[in-house]
Amino acid sequence: MSERDDPVTIGRRVQQLRTERGLTQKQLAEPAYTPAYISTLEAGRVRPSDGALRHIAERLGIAYEELVTGRPAHLATDLRLRLTEAQRTLASGEAEEAAEQYAALLAEAEEHELSDVAAVALLVAFLVWLLVIKDDDDNGSSNATSAPAAASEAELASLADELGHPIYWAGPQNGSQLELEQSDGDVFLRYLTGDANAGTPQQDYLTVGTYPFPNALAVLKDLAKDEGSLTNETPDGGFVLTNQGNPTSVYIAFPDEDLQIEVYDPDPERAFEIATSGDITPVE
Repeated sequence: MSERDDPVTIGRRVQQLRTERGLTQKQLAEPAYTPAYISTLEAGRVRPSDGALRHIAERLGIAYEELVTGRPAHLATDLRLRLTEAQRTLASGEAEEAAEQYAALLAEAEEHELSDVAAVALLVAFLVWLLVIKDDDDNGSSNATSAPAAASEAELASLADELGHPIYWAGPQNGSQLELEQSDGDVFLRYLTGDANAGTPQQDYLTVGTYPFPNALAVLKDLAKDEGSLTNETPDGGFVLTNQGNPTSVYIAFPDEDLQIEVYDPDPERAFEIATSGDITPVE
């Protein structure tokens, strides 16, 4: 049986919704129930069956879930979708906008008493993490932002030591030169080809991003519940996620690592192939 509020709370909600819609108890009851039953239900003196509540919800024009819990239908799914968007905002370096999105999501979740839902717990973790990063930036921490520049494997290994966490890449790629960019703790490696120079605005290149992310594996597994999600595993046990709505970006998380890795390629098939091949490894 679905989670439900107590009979008194449901009764008051039915009465309020019926009144707002200008319906009499007789109109709400027909054709399956009597006005007397609706009166008893609204007074909280009966525990209505699921069948009765589904009938009432249909007559009121709302979802059964909203009638019995007071929460909009599919709220958790909506939160996950908006969480995905906030995550992308944060990954793009727009920290302040992401903070506003996270705060709005958390406020809505708390309004509907969803503090015990896993998705909301993740929201809290993200918000705390984001605030810590922002506070560190305000106090001159080592979360540097750097302009795109060419980088060697040795320089990347040294940077990983400095940051205190691995930097992931796709290994050497024939005909490519590495470009490094840092933004608020995130590390982006682009594989530039042809005559492209560091800093080129074109987005037509394989890119591997490494993002510090609390509970990264749990986050990806939660987002995998979204419609259109495709999952897989790397040979070394990483969890892989992409979505048909954004197939050029493939995300990876490994057990016991608070890091999320993004593999971007303008060719969705290549992005997925590289992400699942086992070639995405820490620079050493």
